[in-house]
Amino acid sequence: MKITSKYSIDDCVFIANQINQQNKVKANFWVQLYYYFVFANCFALSAFLFFLGYYLAGFILFLINLFFIIFLSDKIKNESYKTYYANFFSGDEYKETEIELLEDGISCKSIDGDSFFRWQNLREIVETPDKIYLFTKSNGITVAKNSFEFETQMQDFLIFAKARVPQNLLK
Repeated sequence: MKITSKYSIDDCVFIANQINQQNKVKANFWVQLYYYFVFANCFALSAFLFFLGYYLAGFILFLINLFFIIFLSDKIKNESYKTYYANFFSGDEYKETEIELLEDGISCKSIDGDSFFRWQNLREIVETPDKIYLFTKSNGITVAKNSFEFETQMQDFLIFAKARVPQNLLK
């Protein structure tokens, strides 16, 4: 089964976030240092100001840091991913990929190059309202649902993919 699909910068950001979520356990030294800094800045520094009697300053600092942690941290991460992937798109909003499901894996061909993923390397299949994502341990493939002419083609695609992935590997 062969289809031509388009993917965007937002798809690359979704894949990067998903893979980072899967590999969060393997946080390196710098990521851990960042979390220690956020903890120290949000809680320890605020507590220190409270201890010194600067209650209002400690409370305001705590609220600012809490706002940063809750609302801005993911936004900054996503924007940095978008900036990174914008270099690969060089003005084009979408890139086209030819995806072919074969008996031994998935073949992807685009203007940037060809890649092949064995079924044994597939870890997760995620469906959103408009996309299907196929994830390996360190990469992902985007298939736009509007790439299929009929709903049955999309269902056949999913059935074919799910039947070839070893079930013990799927998340």
